[in-house]
Amino acid sequence: MPAEMPFLTSDISPIECEVRTRIEDFEVEEIPAYEPCGAGTHTYLWIEKRGISTLDAVRRLSRLLSRNENDIGYAGMKDARGVTRQYLSIEHCPEEKLAGIEIPGVRVLSVGRHRNKLKLGHLKGNRFRALLRGAAPEAVERCRRLLDALARRGVPNLFGPQRFGRRGDTGKTGLALLRQDPGEAASMLFGRPSEDDPPEERASREAFDRGDLDAALRLRPPDGSGLVAVLEAAARGTSWEKAMRRLPKRLCMLYLNAAQSEMFNRVLAARIGSLDSLLPGDIAFLHGRGAVFMVEDPALEAGRLSALEISPTGPMFGAKMLEPKGTPAEIERSVLAEYGLAQANFAGRWARRLHGERRPLRVPLFEPEARIVPEGIEVRFALPPGSYATSVLRELAKRDV
Repeated sequence: MPAEMPFLTSDISPIECEVRTRIEDFEVEEIPAYEPCGAGTHTYLWIEKRGISTLDAVRRLSRLLSRNENDIGYAGMKDARGVTRQYLSIEHCPEEKLAGIEIPGVRVLSVGRHRNKLKLGHLKGNRFRALLRGAAPEAVERCRRLLDALARRGVPNLFGPQRFGRRGDTGKTGLALLRQDPGEAASMLFGRPSEDDPPEERASREAFDRGDLDAALRLRPPDGSGLVAVLEAAARGTSWEKAMRRLPKRLCMLYLNAAQSEMFNRVLAARIGSLDSLLPGDIAFLHGRGAVFMVEDPALEAGRLSALEISPTGPMFGAKMLEPKGTPAEIERSVLAEYGLAQANFAGRWARRLHGERRPLRVPLFEPEARIVPEGIEVRFALPPGSYATSVLRELAKRDV
């Protein structure tokens, strides 16, 4: 995320508070696109998880059932730092077997049957509850003004810190792959220790940086990610170009998507002051349909723009992404250049599955409310799928959360 990312509501002072200091301070509830119909070969689990990610929940369930992780469907990724409720699906598994399972960090609230597997995007959005711990009661009106401003102008569609991993470097790893520099990507995956790394991991990373790959491999704590196959190949003398081909496809896409996200955030930072306006050559997003179109005359779209029916878009760069014209195109090309990239990089080995798309620079805010509670101020709101509650919370607190 750009360190200089400005705020849309910079004219309103921040709410002094602590944000997300405890698991129970942040709640997310998925708004399903549909409910299980009661028939079919897929069992849907409505789960509540605490302090673990969606992928961790999927991994734990797959191990318990001795099934492949890919057998388990989900509509969206939910943050680990909070209490979250969402659906998971698995085919050919009796309801009674799933209703009574016990998984650390996961509670099964209900089960049902449906005809299809859940896939990413099968949701209407998410509802959020966040506690602004320690906020003064008199700040509630300012909090409401901030929420009203976001409801009127839209929420910056920022990719939050969770998109970039615990170490904050998944995007940089993906950028190295896009630049055809697998050695640099490996250095970020296996080396460059930080003070925040667990001791065992730090020892492994220090050994890697010394060039002792055998020690890095021996000291590396098991994590089930599949990354160890890359390090094993390199320790046998395989070049990084070939060793990195052992990178699991899921992880490769995670790093590349994070690189897309980092560049999108950079474009968003450049346009933050004009998220509720269109430029000639912009590609606009139709919020109701998810379609996009080229803007020829911004004045003709003023009504739909102010009603938050449409919004300008930014790039999720890829080989088949629709490119804007004029000033929007110049901004996006300059961001690519900042990262040492050009459109041609998306035809390379690592990016060939990265087709690209347009993403709205802002999203609507639904059902905003703020109320005084004994611990501070409680805020509630809903957002469309794919957007982050942290984008709202950072506007309220005027810092990354």
